[in-house]
Amino acid sequence: MSAPVAIALDYLQGEQHAYFGTLLPTIVAAKKKLDAMIKATGVNQLKHCKGYAKALLEGLNKRFKNLENDEQCLLASAFHPKFRQLGWLSEEKRRGLKKKMQDLVAAKLKKKVEDADLTSHVDNDSADAGTSAETEVTGDDPTAEFYDDITYITNEPTHRGRRSLIDVNSVTIVNDWLDTTRSDKLEDEDFQLRQILIDLFIQFNTPVPSSAGVERLFSQAGDILRPKRISLGEDRFHQLMFMRGNRHHWKTYKED
Repeated sequence: MSAPVAIALDYLQGEQHAYFGTLLPTIVAAKKKLDAMIKATGVNQLKHCKGYAKALLEGLNKRFKNLENDEQCLLASAFHPKFRQLGWLSEEKRRGLKKKMQDLVAAKLKKKVEDADLTSHVDNDSADAGTSAETEVTGDDPTAEFYDDITYITNEPTHRGRRSLIDVNSVTIVNDWLDTTRSDKLEDEDFQLRQILIDLFIQFNTPVPSSAGVERLFSQAGDILRPKRISLGEDRFHQLMFMRGNRHHWKTYKED
């Protein structure tokens, strides 16, 4: 009967799925399964534990109700490849969250364009004086210099045009992201090879939904710094902790 809660706890406390974005969808799934068990009839009807199931459901609603409207929690799940399709959200919340995602992607794109502009201006300023417009104009075409300004104006994008392009691209990126099949591997391909989506995932999923992983880390430290190794140096202790914490990568490691 308590299987939905047990599965949810195992998932949230595990080391492989300890991302903030797993919290809300896991809670929603547990509540949905508990509600189905309570309302079940016939052979699947609860006879002796229905009150216990109701108490569990009420406890989940009371404890996590405030997080269901928390913007950080919602965005953490929305930028997680496994929950990006937002099927666990109501239609009304889905529309608002989608707009917020587009705004965040647009802000990242705008920052990227601004950084590129700064770089290009520096490159132009540092160019060799020997490549100036005066040296490129030949005496054969007296109108060449006259039309230089027109070419420059035509090629220079306006702020409005640039903003419109950013908005269109942000909508496309978010729509592609939401329409892509979910994945739990968290590889570059799962983020459509877009650095913007990877950055947003890291930004909102750095917190952990449970302290269990941190507690295991302290337990590992106690296993390493035993009484017989009390004189272990600080640097070596950090190295051993790093190796112990990343032992799941040992088999995939390839020396250059």
